[in-house]
Amino acid sequence: MRLYIAGGYHITRPEKRIEAIEEALGDVDVVFVEAPRSDSPGIKAVMWNLFSVPVLVMTMYLWVGILTVWAALVGKDDQQVVTHLSEAHGAEVVHTDQNVHRLLVESRHLWVIGHGIVVLLAALAIPEFVDRLFTFTTLWMQLLTLTLFTGLGLFVLFLAGTLQSRNAKMARDIEQYAVSHETVTACLITGGHHASGIKRILEENPNVSLVEAE
Repeated sequence: MRLYIAGGYHITRPEKRIEAIEEALGDVDVVFVEAPRSDSPGIKAVMWNLFSVPVLVMTMYLWVGILTVWAALVGKDDQQVVTHLSEAHGAEVVHTDQNVHRLLVESRHLWVIGHGIVVLLAALAIPEFVDRLFTFTTLWMQLLTLTLFTGLGLFVLFLAGTLQSRNAKMARDIEQYAVSHETVTACLITGGHHASGIKRILEENPNVSLVEAE
């Protein structure tokens, strides 16, 4: 299988990524995308994650909401690229990656402990920081600032902590697909931080021939 890895920010201008993909591959048979629609650990696990690491989970949902609104207003996201390749080339869309709630379930105790430590440290430091920054603050302002900054920190830690695991899962999904689809031409739409790690893994696979940008 010939594969082009189209890494970039999820809000990168879609026309640039489409142009790069079509220049590298010509026709496209398959599009691999992040974030699987299946593989959910179930509603009980989702609710337990929300209960045990609430700030992190709510920040994830907030980030998804921001990207959704951005895409609706500006029309610049990964889905624009996927839709074009699917409609213009008849490409099959194949979902890869790991479900975020399953990632939390697999290392639940570590995330609960890390979540508690970060929230505790933020609770001790952020209210004083807010008081010094503004001449007048309220409890609600302190709580809002605490939640936003803590959520952002936890989200960054989650992305960094699961990067290698997600890279391995996406590469494994592609490798499994390549075994039974040797002659297809494919591209992977992914974030820039994933692209290099996935490339390193797939370089060793004899069933995947990586295509570089021209």
